[in-house]
Amino acid sequence: MQSKGIPRLDFVRGFSSAVPSLPSVRQVEQEFRKSSHASVTFVQEYGARLIFAVHSTRRGPALGGFRLYDYKTETDALQDVLRLSQAMTYKSAAVELPFGGGKAVGWIDGKKNLDVCSKSLVSFAGRYITGEDLGVTVNDMDYVLSKIKRLVSNPNVVGTSRRLGGCGDPSIATAKGVFAGISVCVKVRLRQKSVRGLRVALQGCGKVGTPLGKMLIDAGAEVVTTSRRRSSTRTLQKYGAERVEPDDIYDVQSDVFCPAAIGGVINPETIPRLSCKIIAGPANNQLSNVAMGNVLRKSNILYAPDFVINAGGLIAAAHEYMAREKGKRFSWPVVEAYLKVIPKNLSYIFSWSSRQRISTAVAAVQFAKSRLK
Repeated sequence: MQSKGIPRLDFVRGFSSAVPSLPSVRQVEQEFRKSSHASVTFVQEYGARLIFAVHSTRRGPALGGFRLYDYKTETDALQDVLRLSQAMTYKSAAVELPFGGGKAVGWIDGKKNLDVCSKSLVSFAGRYITGEDLGVTVNDMDYVLSKIKRLVSNPNVVGTSRRLGGCGDPSIATAKGVFAGISVCVKVRLRQKSVRGLRVALQGCGKVGTPLGKMLIDAGAEVVTTSRRRSSTRTLQKYGAERVEPDDIYDVQSDVFCPAAIGGVINPETIPRLSCKIIAGPANNQLSNVAMGNVLRKSNILYAPDFVINAGGLIAAAHEYMAREKGKRFSWPVVEAYLKVIPKNLSYIFSWSSRQRISTAVAAVQFAKSRLK
């Protein structure tokens, strides 16, 4: 569609509209109709290419971050935004927040990405709320806020700086929630009270992986980590973590495998290489498909569903929006208290999975969908 110069294209569930008779457009339309999404919007302007996906607004406006990435094809970007936005619906429902699921993605080399995102946000009229994600910073969200705050009553952007009354980088909340989730996994699967003495293979040292690794080391765990960029592992290495090459992380002898980077890493090729008893981490869409959950169950590996364990960032972002709606400033103590829902939900899902003899991946989806009714 980029080559055809279409500035904006909307696909909306329940509405039929004429679309250009182009192969690329028809392919997108087919993908949309196969999905359960409420809407998908393509925008290209000033050299920027963005895709917005709203999966559901049943519980409230769709909430999900804005991701900038080096997508190889338009299909890759579309599939990513569809998967991520659906996961946000389940994530919000699982922690009983009054939001639906959405996501925005763009090409990292695009010009004026933030300006085009800001303009598009206004057009959503509150149906979609964006925030920080891969390739986007708190300063970027401050910029978006400055562009739209005079145009909407409650700006539909979160992850803004503390000086502006926002939550700042929500990655810390994600890391804290994942750490609490790993602790539950250890109690359930290994019958241990803490991670002390356990070996954790941490895949990724980004904004969530690094603070999470520090928490694990401080709690007495032995951490083996990796990253595509050698510089990313240096902080954890200073605290005693061991570094291995990216592809070797699957072969590390470990108690816990912790995906903290890209999705799809739990697949038919990697599962036979894992020695762990637990998979629990902050990465989105860790399973290449839901069937991998059953493979893990048969392999006696306890899997903490990603959209349940990594909900900390969403919780922080949601509380920023709700506080602003009430004319208040963001409160970390309120978020800290709410994070306790993550280990509580995991305990329920593990129990339900065991009773029903289904994978934790399937149990988690059932759990989330029950809260969408």
